[in-house]
Amino acid sequence: MLRGLRLRGFSLVELMVASALGLMLVTLMMHVLLSAKRSLELSETISRLGASGRFGLELLSNDVQRSGYLSIYGQLRENHLAKLTVTGSLGPSASAPRCVSSDSSWGRMIEQPLFGLNDTNDGYDCIPKRDYLRGDILVARYLSPQAVARNGSVNQGQHYDRARIYFRAGLSEGKIFSGSERDEADNQILSSPLSDHALNSYAYYVSDSGRKCQGLPIPGLFRETLSASGRPRREELVSGVENIQFQYQVSGQYFNADGVGVWADVQAVRVWLLVRTECPDPSFVDQQTYILGDHSFTPNITLKESHYRRRLYQRVVPIRNSG
Repeated sequence: MLRGLRLRGFSLVELMVASALGLMLVTLMMHVLLSAKRSLELSETISRLGASGRFGLELLSNDVQRSGYLSIYGQLRENHLAKLTVTGSLGPSASAPRCVSSDSSWGRMIEQPLFGLNDTNDGYDCIPKRDYLRGDILVARYLSPQAVARNGSVNQGQHYDRARIYFRAGLSEGKIFSGSERDEADNQILSSPLSDHALNSYAYYVSDSGRKCQGLPIPGLFRETLSASGRPRREELVSGVENIQFQYQVSGQYFNADGVGVWADVQAVRVWLLVRTECPDPSFVDQQTYILGDHSFTPNITLKESHYRRRLYQRVVPIRNSG
């Protein structure tokens, strides 16, 4: 029955054409997949960049707004420090443009709840030259909103660290003491209400994170904070922050830190935060000029610094507790 049929397969030319078409389709699919992968990676990179910038800006803004907050009671809300007599076994330390890691004096400079340095770390030995990369330094001091104790009773879930600095806030007086000295006579306030709070002091700056990508160092936003010993301790906050700049509003005008005469007169702070990706992208060239206050930065297209994606964030932050 099959004697009259001729069985015929594909010729060599047909196989070669089919193979070529198949290879073209596979190549096209690979191109589409790789393009989609690069788009996804770029989207994730930009998303991380945005999240880092917003997080850093929020941290700075919150601490600037809270600077000078030293009591939750009555008339002190209007002018927190001017109407408050502060003593105690530690007491406040004299305000000075300095920071050392050997004692707790920096954290107790409550008469200067806001302070800044303009493109330098001079006098701030707690931020050594090896840790300071570039940009301004901003200092903010205030009480932790969470009370450790009220009217002599420790709140649930709270405790005192022996060497940490605390502030006992009353209606018209305050006491500064270490946790181990909280029951000493010098730290007692006879009137009520009163509450004990940890004293917060922060100094924001840009530093080298110590990490690298493609052999290049990664900068970041850091701050000095008070450790459990009451002394400055370094902590990293946001990776990729390349520069920070601040200007301070006094009588309706903005000044750099070295142009501020009386820090208690500052009414608002203008913040600039320049954030970049951790790793350079050889396929991208950044030719934008970034303006941060009286500073401008344009990446050098002949260097790898031009292959980072960047975003500039800025905000004006009012001082809630200004004099």
